[in-house]
Amino acid sequence: MPELPEVEALASFLRERAVGRVVARVDVVSIAVLKTYDPPATALGGLEVTSVARHGKFLDLVLGEGSPGDGTGLHLVTHLARAGWLQWREELPTAPPRMGKGPIGLRVHLDDGSGFDLTEAGTKKGLAVYLVRDLHTVPGVARLGVDPLPPAFTEQVLAAFDRTDHFVLPATLDVPSIKNLKLTLETLDLLSYPRERRHVALNRSDAKVGLSIADVEKTLQTRIELHIPSHRAVPASMNRGVPIALDEPGHAVSRVIRTFAETTLVPRTTTPPSHARTRRISLRRRPHTEVTT
Repeated sequence: MPELPEVEALASFLRERAVGRVVARVDVVSIAVLKTYDPPATALGGLEVTSVARHGKFLDLVLGEGSPGDGTGLHLVTHLARAGWLQWREELPTAPPRMGKGPIGLRVHLDDGSGFDLTEAGTKKGLAVYLVRDLHTVPGVARLGVDPLPPAFTEQVLAAFDRTDHFVLPATLDVPSIKNLKLTLETLDLLSYPRERRHVALNRSDAKVGLSIADVEKTLQTRIELHIPSHRAVPASMNRGVPIALDEPGHAVSRVIRTFAETTLVPRTTTPPSHARTRRISLRRRPHTEVTT
């Protein structure tokens, strides 16, 4: 099943490619996929895609809205279920797909010839598409609670993670910082980024604030690899705009950072980076092929 970051990546991709385009026509290839009948799918023809949103794991294309949030548009809402996906093509075939044949459930043609297919693999079908005037008439959307995907995980951040061989994730000995880092680690697990590429750094690790390093490691379920001690030279170097490792290379903090880099990071970068080892795949593989994350 596509997870929250993947659905958010699809929404981000469609904002770039589909917003501002006008729907030329919609081909309903599988009657079972379309869960609503009023308004009909033909109502989308001639409407502009004005925005794209994500609600939980529901993908929402807003069409024909006079202004964002005014409630005058239609919502094409998709839940990809276990094996559904969105395939973008820069040039869609003009002939409609044959009903009941292949994985395509619904095809959306845009006015420039591009568009996308909503597909589903396998024999157990769960792909669901709703065309509604009121978003909250979609049962799954109406039941949604607080969105758990951290807002910091934008498509740009995810793209940076894709091309990074190591990420060093900092935290401090306070509860909000540890909670945020725990959420980050859980999201990276959800995206299947290899754990060996992550390294947790604890700033001011010797601070006496009622939290021990053992407590933090137990909460995060990961080992802290970089312990950076407290020292007033650190904020002083930041105020001067020069990293302490360059400003005072002989300082204890500089030595800790340098040792970590030399023993943990440098040996792993002696071979060319293999970006294909991540589970996430670039959204921009080839214009006519599957859009994936």
